Amino acid sequence: SRPKEAKQNKNKIAYLYFLVYSFLVVAGTNYIFTVKLGRTNCKKGGVETLCAIHKDPKVARVIQCKITVWSKPWLNFLKVTENTCI
Repeated sequence: SRPKEAKQNKNKIAYLYFLVYSFLVVAGTNYIFTVKLGRTNCKKGGVETLCAIHKDPKVARVIQCKITVWSKPWLNFLKVTENTCI
């Protein structure tokens, strides 16, 4: 879930780095990612592909997110089951 403010911001969001990666085999596989995201110097809709996180922490507003993806490759099935950011 993305805050309303994030949708209105004009800067692209990029991930800084993975904090945690794990997986759990169930009826398929749950891939669990914990990542840090922040605003970049690039503008949404721009053509830039390599965008650094903004140097000003007040602009970058780095957040941590946990994303869980459920995969059943034999069924061509992929679903995000959790997307929480703090």
